[in-house]
Amino acid sequence: MALMWTVAGPDFTITFMALWLLARASAFHLITTFREMCDHLGLQPGGVFTFSRDMVCHGFWRKLIHPRNNGYHLTHHLLPAVPYYRLPEAHRLLKGQGVFQERGKVCCSYFTGPDPVTSTWIGPGQFQ
Repeated sequence: MALMWTVAGPDFTITFMALWLLARASAFHLITTFREMCDHLGLQPGGVFTFSRDMVCHGFWRKLIHPRNNGYHLTHHLLPAVPYYRLPEAHRLLKGQGVFQERGKVCCSYFTGPDPVTSTWIGPGQFQ
């Protein structure tokens, strides 16, 4: 903050801090935290396949939590140069690859259904 105050001045620093704190107190922060949990929680750190998943669900929750194809997190990490508007097509192509079929984690719902992402959040040794 001292560096920002020195370089950008007090008006900028105060405005920046006010906006940052306001964003942290809004639903945006809650949605962003939930999005990160969907992308990584319950997975094993150490590799792209073991620590990222794709969320290919559709509907209201998708539009709120993972808008603009943001839910193709694993696909994005495997193919970082692909723009977000092309990620669904890239995901379809990856689904045809053996390594993706064997190692890729893809969830089709957030809360209910056969494989909801939230079911992976609590497992042996996690939060128990």
